[in-house]
Amino acid sequence: GPMLVHCGGPGSGASCVTYRYDSSSMAGYNVWSISQRGIGDNAEPALGCNHSHLPSNCSEGGCKISDFTDCPCALLDGTPQIGELWADIDPRSETQVRHLFEQREKWGRTCAAAKKFKLRGSNGERYNFLEYVGTQMLAY
Repeated sequence: GPMLVHCGGPGSGASCVTYRYDSSSMAGYNVWSISQRGIGDNAEPALGCNHSHLPSNCSEGGCKISDFTDCPCALLDGTPQIGELWADIDPRSETQVRHLFEQREKWGRTCAAAKKFKLRGSNGERYNFLEYVGTQMLAY
């Protein structure tokens, strides 16, 4: 019978089925696996950026993010770095916190406007891929 496998979580693509499950446990099934969020090697459009490079030289003040990539979803130059539990700002500084949020908002708009995410359905309607990559959309 048919079996749809979704390994879930950030970083899992359609190939997860080949290393996560042993082939004997799949015997008797027609198995499909998906790359829900556009992260697989063959994802189109892909969320990842494939245009990264080492800059040949940078300005005297150092390299900017845009020196390394032309990806529309790369962080904007001047955006403080953030991680899961930290941000490269002083949280007591309203100016720095405001700047971080303003940069992240600009980044989101720039990424969402990228040509690669604007799709046309077979019905002729236009869609933005980013509006349909969440787990909730998979459940529908």
